[in-house]
Amino acid sequence: MRDQERAAADAPLDEALGVDLSSNRSGRYGGKSKLTSTLQEGYRKVIERYAHSWRYLTRRELQRELLKATDQYISLGGIQIRLKRMKVRTKTIKTKPILTEESKKRRIRYCLDNIDRTQGTNKLKFKLEKNMFHADGSWFYITEESFKVLLIEEMDVLIAPTTQYKSHIQEVMFLSVIEFPQVVEYEGKAYNFDGKIGLFPCTEKKSTQRKSKTGPKGTMVEVSRNIDSDFYE
Repeated sequence: MRDQERAAADAPLDEALGVDLSSNRSGRYGGKSKLTSTLQEGYRKVIERYAHSWRYLTRRELQRELLKATDQYISLGGIQIRLKRMKVRTKTIKTKPILTEESKKRRIRYCLDNIDRTQGTNKLKFKLEKNMFHADGSWFYITEESFKVLLIEEMDVLIAPTTQYKSHIQEVMFLSVIEFPQVVEYEGKAYNFDGKIGLFPCTEKKSTQRKSKTGPKGTMVEVSRNIDSDFYE
């Protein structure tokens, strides 16, 4: 008896009452969607512009950009609802080094050539060259190693920003030159040399092409330059 009562309680209401409670409406019904084709195209243009510039688009920034593009003020909640309908998602884009396979092989070959094998294979050490200079460039980061961008529907970003080294991104500013610390004799006196040779700015002077805050056209300004073979010469 109890099993019959429990089964009757679990049965749908229309079956329990013997009445058809299904809807008489057919097709699509309800409120008209506010996501028009024009507004959807505005979403796509803004999101695509930010995605291909490798910048994450926040909801607040999207709200301001849509206001400029469509002259429509949309609440943050309305933006979130429309983004869900457009299948919003995020994608993490990582920078890729531009070192070639040949450059990697040369680096490995250089390291192997500087191994001291005189003590046998059980005591491998790098050769201690006191007359060798070491130069290293100091870089300023103008982009991040990885970041997220906002995408919708089938949109995708296939091009990632490239850098020479992921740990040193883009602009070279200074070049530091050091040597092995040692005792140096000069004019009959012994000096403790700490190995620091100098810190050199990696810049060059160029004239401005137009009037700017630095001065009129033709003003000489210092701009950063990359460290290459011409710079060392």
